[in-house]
Amino acid sequence: MAYTVIWSVEAETTYANLLNFLEERWSDRQINRFIERSEEVIRFIGNNPLMYPCSKTREIHRAVISKQTSLYYYITGEVVVLLSFEDNRQNPKRSKY
Repeated sequence: MAYTVIWSVEAETTYANLLNFLEERWSDRQINRFIERSEEVIRFIGNNPLMYPCSKTREIHRAVISKQTSLYYYITGEVVVLLSFEDNRQNPKRSKY
């Protein structure tokens, strides 16, 4: 059973900010690879949202997109809500999730 995936405003904002940051520092090829990987992870989440472990909060899951980036989301009924894209290199105590 596929779940419906919804992007929160924060997820849209953090993803757009991340892409803007990558455009300044990475090549188009690397950016496209990151976008493809993000889309792949979101498809995986939509098909099987429990495949990724919970973060500090039991209801919120963390999917690692790359060594530098994670996606946080939660499940409610048959809907998956994407919460935020975060940098893995930051202090873990600063993460909301």
